[in-house]
Amino acid sequence: DLSRDQAAAEAAWREAAAICDEDVATCRRIGEHGLGLLRGIAEKKSGPLNILTHCNAGGLAATGYGTALGVLYAAHSRGKKISVFADETRPLLQGARLTAWELVKSGIPCTLLCDNAAASMMQAGKIDRIIVTGGASTIPEFPLYLANKFAMNVEIGNAWRNVAFAAERQNELLAISN
Repeated sequence: DLSRDQAAAEAAWREAAAICDEDVATCRRIGEHGLGLLRGIAEKKSGPLNILTHCNAGGLAATGYGTALGVLYAAHSRGKKISVFADETRPLLQGARLTAWELVKSGIPCTLLCDNAAASMMQAGKIDRIIVTGGASTIPEFPLYLANKFAMNVEIGNAWRNVAFAAERQNELLAISN
């Protein structure tokens, strides 16, 4: 029956729109919450806050705004001086093809790094914060988590229900929850 099929299609579209709205609202809350994590360190610096990110956690990955990049978007929209180092993210180059493009398009200063350069940047003290998502790509992000051993602050910008990393060292690793 055509009217029953039409009603089912309309219900599906309504549900999809509600899911989309919920995702955008969640990502914006992640951004606002994460902004608080940047305030203290940003106030101590005269120049921009240098942030390293890995993989893609922007609007192309999460309905229009992004999880980890939502923190950066929130900071940028409030006039916070930030500069982002985006790992290329091998083997699919999501950082190079997606994250860098999103950041540049949004007017956020971005430098593309090969994945192996992140450790050197951290060792040289050129990274103030690491903000990543806690999704399916946690295995490639694991070396960034290990940076925490060297007093590097690692933030996970994601909805709590999606954080894949076991934050057993919660005093050292902060998961941003919604």
